[in-house]
Amino acid sequence: MAIIPASFRQGAARFLRWWGAELWACLPAELRETARRGRQRLVVEITESKATFSEARGKHLKRLGAVTLESGKSGDGAAAGNEGADAQRAMVARIIDNAGMRSAQVALRLPRGQVLRRVVDLPAAAAENLREVLGFEMDRHTPFKAQEVYYDYRVKEVDPQRKRLKVDLVVIPRGVVDRMVRIAEAWGLDLDVVEVTGGDSG
Repeated sequence: MAIIPASFRQGAARFLRWWGAELWACLPAELRETARRGRQRLVVEITESKATFSEARGKHLKRLGAVTLESGKSGDGAAAGNEGADAQRAMVARIIDNAGMRSAQVALRLPRGQVLRRVVDLPAAAAENLREVLGFEMDRHTPFKAQEVYYDYRVKEVDPQRKRLKVDLVVIPRGVVDRMVRIAEAWGLDLDVVEVTGGDSG
C-alpha cells in the first residue's frame, strides 16, 4: 500500500498515518512484494455494533474474530459491551493471542463511507503552506471547520501555465475517529496506522 503522509494523531510518541488502500496497485510489483513479506498486520474495523479483527495477507484479509459492542453506545471513551469492558479486553486478547499476532502492527481501518473526499483547485502559490491554506478554507469545501476534522491531502495535478494546482483532500470528522481510537486503546491496542478502504471516489 502507498502511504499518504499525515500527522493524523500524535500520542504515546507515535504518529498514525493515512493509508490509501486504493493506491496499492500503483506501487511497483517489487515494492508490493516487499510489503507483503514485512511485519504482520492486524486490521481492526469498528462499527456501532461490533469490532472485527483480521490478519492482512497482501490485499486480502483473514478474519480472526469479532467482539460485540453494547447496542446504543455511541462511544464516550469506554469500550463497554454486553460482556463488560473487562470481558471484552479478555476476548480481544484471546483473539490476538490465538492468531499469534501479539507483536503485529495494528491498523485501524475506516470504511469509505465515513471519509469525505474533495478535489480542491488552488493557486500554485498555496503550495508553500498547503496544509494551512486547506485548513483555513475547510468550511468552503466541506460541511466542517478545520478543528472539527482530521484531514490529509496530496497534490493531484500542477498546471504551470495557469499557475494552479489540484489537491485531493481527505476529511474525517474527529468524533468518528476518536471514538474508535478510544475503544481500541481501552482494549490495550497500540495503534500504528489508520487505513481508508475503498477505491477513489473522485
